[in-house]
Amino acid sequence: VRFASSSQLECTPQFSPDGKKIAFTSERSGKDQVWVCDSDGRNLIQLTSARFAGTPRWSPDGRLIGYTVQHIDFGSLYVVNAEGGTPRRLTEKTIDASSGSGSWSKDGKWIYFTSSRSGNFEIWRMPAEGGVAVQITRNGGFEAFESIDGKFLYFSKVDFRTASSTIWKIPVGESEESLVFDKTIHPRDWAVGEKGIYFIPRAEVHEPLLQFFSFETGRITSV
Repeated sequence: VRFASSSQLECTPQFSPDGKKIAFTSERSGKDQVWVCDSDGRNLIQLTSARFAGTPRWSPDGRLIGYTVQHIDFGSLYVVNAEGGTPRRLTEKTIDASSGSGSWSKDGKWIYFTSSRSGNFEIWRMPAEGGVAVQITRNGGFEAFESIDGKFLYFSKVDFRTASSTIWKIPVGESEESLVFDKTIHPRDWAVGEKGIYFIPRAEVHEPLLQFFSFETGRITSV
């Protein structure tokens, strides 16, 4: 069914940890901004008023929302109170670099994000309160999420020529990466669940097909 729909683009939705609210990106105000509403679509509020803002991610306790602001020639990470308020900027401008696609660690102490500050898009990690960022991946990385138990970091690598991604993982605190499954997906259309990964495969079809990769069996099935 349609949900909180408008005549403009709606994308990157995410449920709050308690399932009572949804944050998402919408162009309904005329440009990309972060909005929040109840899980039934009611009580819709606009959280941001930046040049372009999107990709909202809830903190584990549901109090904060991290998001990306796209400036003219670079991107930055911000956080804002889920009820509204003054945003706080986490990353500063780095020459010829763009930062975005943030996500929280399960303990709420860290934020993972992608940045081109090393020359290529890689996954970095920084304290959620702000501070020095540390590079996590060395062979490419675009979007990352910790597993539900916090033991693994799953991340995508994007082929910008084909607009497709593959999913990889690294044990948290280590550096050796491995391919999760041998199938290309849409770059932003995947999520880590308790028992596997939900994703939309990269295929030339009109209607997206939601699929599921099982951690236990290693099999891919259609949802």
